[in-house]
Amino acid sequence: MSKIRLGFVGVGGMGQAAHLRNYLTLPDCEVVALAEVRPKLGRGVAARYGISKVYDGHRALLAAESLDGIVAIQQFTMHADLIPELLEKGVPVLTEKPLADSVANGEKVAAAAAKAKAPLYLAYHKRSDPATTYAKGQMDAWRQSGEVGKLRYIRVAMPRAIGPRRGSASSCTRTKSTKPNQPPTTIRISASSIITFIRSI
Repeated sequence: MSKIRLGFVGVGGMGQAAHLRNYLTLPDCEVVALAEVRPKLGRGVAARYGISKVYDGHRALLAAESLDGIVAIQQFTMHADLIPELLEKGVPVLTEKPLADSVANGEKVAAAAAKAKAPLYLAYHKRSDPATTYAKGQMDAWRQSGEVGKLRYIRVAMPRAIGPRRGSASSCTRTKSTKPNQPPTTIRISASSIITFIRSI
């Protein structure tokens, strides 16, 4: 069976840390090309990850490549203009949340997705994340048992770890056009400490 041929549109911090690195580990996938509007960043990422074809924009990638899917990770403010063009390629497109920056732009993307010959996927993994499923189970148990009283409001925040660890955005290929390096700060939190916090409200 042949590998799934993927094209990447956008390889900034999120594109690299949350997506590109992971697709490169899948034996059934091949990242054949990438498009990045910051040429120096695009070339650096391609060199780092062994991707032979780099384009300075998505239109050039779409015109030149035969793809089975597109992973498009960039600022959501660009989705209304970008995603409809990507969907015209006729292959599945995956992008990050949020879908759009306004209702009107969301409707534009939704209309393009409805007309497309292939699906648009919105990356949202938290429903199956182990910490999230644990927290949801704990909340359901509290609701049923009444142990913590009537639940009126629960807020769970995703912890953010910043620093030079594998898979973090700070270990991504960068250019001078990105934000200056921040001093490393690490915040570690477990599902049990989230639950402890929830109990305290």
